Amino acid sequence: MGFLFGRKKHAEKPSILAERRPSDDERLGPPPAPARTANAPRVSVHPFAGAPGHLVLAEPGKSRAGETSVLRVDASGSARHATAPGLSAAALALTRARVSSGAPATLETGDLLFAASGAALAIEGVGGPGAVLLDVAPGAGEENATVRRDELAGRPFPGVTGIRAVRRTAGCVAVRLGPPPGARWVLVGLRSFAVFYGKFSAVDGEESVEVRAGELAVIGDPTATLYLSAGNDSALAIGFASPDLVVALG
Repeated sequence: MGFLFGRKKHAEKPSILAERRPSDDERLGPPPAPARTANAPRVSVHPFAGAPGHLVLAEPGKSRAGETSVLRVDASGSARHATAPGLSAAALALTRARVSSGAPATLETGDLLFAASGAALAIEGVGGPGAVLLDVAPGAGEENATVRRDELAGRPFPGVTGIRAVRRTAGCVAVRLGPPPGARWVLVGLRSFAVFYGKFSAVDGEESVEVRAGELAVIGDPTATLYLSAGNDSALAIGFASPDLVVALG
């Protein structure tokens, strides 16, 4: 029987957590919430409506790869946004508008349009003032694509409720926030979001900022940890983030 006591123990296989951060497909639960950063997200709130023209709300910089802007026209007006080579533009309709990037398309409120790299965007009012939220970031290889709001199924983030990735491109990921259920989300990489129903509360440093239906929020520093929660059961927002968006609960 002595051989029973002399049996060698096999070395245990090291945990995947000790080797590297698991991928979404390997993770069994939600990712750990990222640590709070010293830098604040710098959240600014703006109304959908406003004077016609192209209004830049956040420019690209050291901590921000993409530009966030709003393009508005009156009922009979038109405007054009030129996109430099190597950059791609994505548009979210804040109100009904006719948007062209190649073939023209009438976007209803909440619809998305993704333009090919370097392609310009043109917008016209349809029976009233038109407005789109633009996200312009480095990216190539995409063809023009339209995603309707009633098609916003998207892909969930593992272990996290109330937020889904609607479409990913080389330059951005479009996300749908809400409707609940959902606890407080912890986000790194969110660049902007527009609220269509209800309200959302964002923590900007030591202050709480409310974003209500008919308003959009711009995150000046997407590398900062942003705490965001839905203010009621009907809250719904759509926004843009960097392709490496981090989403957790906290």
